[in-house]
Amino acid sequence: MLNIAILPNIEKDKNLATTKLLCSLLLNRATILLSDEFTSLALDVEYVAESELFEKADIMLVLGGDGSLLHAAREASRHSLPLLGINLGRLGFLAQAEKGDIASCIEKILSRDYTVEDRMMLHVEICHNNQVKQSFDVLNDVVISRFTMARMINAEVYTNGTLMQKYTADGLIMATPTGSTAYCLSSGGPIIDPMVEAIITTAICPHNLNTRAVVMPPNKTVTIKLASLQSPQALALFDGDNGYILEEDDYLTITKSNLHTKLVWTKDADFYHVLHYKLSH
Repeated sequence: MLNIAILPNIEKDKNLATTKLLCSLLLNRATILLSDEFTSLALDVEYVAESELFEKADIMLVLGGDGSLLHAAREASRHSLPLLGINLGRLGFLAQAEKGDIASCIEKILSRDYTVEDRMMLHVEICHNNQVKQSFDVLNDVVISRFTMARMINAEVYTNGTLMQKYTADGLIMATPTGSTAYCLSSGGPIIDPMVEAIITTAICPHNLNTRAVVMPPNKTVTIKLASLQSPQALALFDGDNGYILEEDDYLTITKSNLHTKLVWTKDADFYHVLHYKLSH
């Protein structure tokens, strides 16, 4: 039997009704793993520490929206654990199933009628004086934004050491193809098929209206340097979370990560199916 972990969302799953439904559909047909913080539900499952969910599971069902799946992807990518998102939010580009699809989706999972896609991630290092201060791996994007509303950021973007462009803007987005349908899209960036590996640079509200998004191959090393202004001068967000205040003379290097996020797709759903559905609603 498959070991199937469930990652509930206490904010979007009212009374954990969807979590309980999943457990009932999987009962006696898979080993159900649930975090021990939910032992009060007294369900017929195996309760483990949340860190063990990622180690023991064959597949993880993530309830919520894109934010929930992005959060799970950080740890799941380290364990090569496939994720299936069940959308309880609004848009949910990363979710592979809607609430009405749950029963049929579970049947396909149990009969192994699904595929697993490897999604490219970015490795981001925050550096100072040639020393790495902190690093992150992201599935969607890293966003560098102004620290205060009163000023824009001035940034130089280099590819493999060559100056590509200077930006004056509210911020910069460095995205993967998976992230091309997130903040990158709403900022005028292109939609990239997630099977095409690339690094996308998109400016947020650029001062120069001729500024356009740039799509680069994944073997490039991108370096972002900020102009020496008042410190702190900018904020970096990694997949919409883990905010990091950039101080004067900090810079970022961005490369293709050695990690991948594995997404589960049943055979009647894929990227273009989701794209059509989301953009037409």
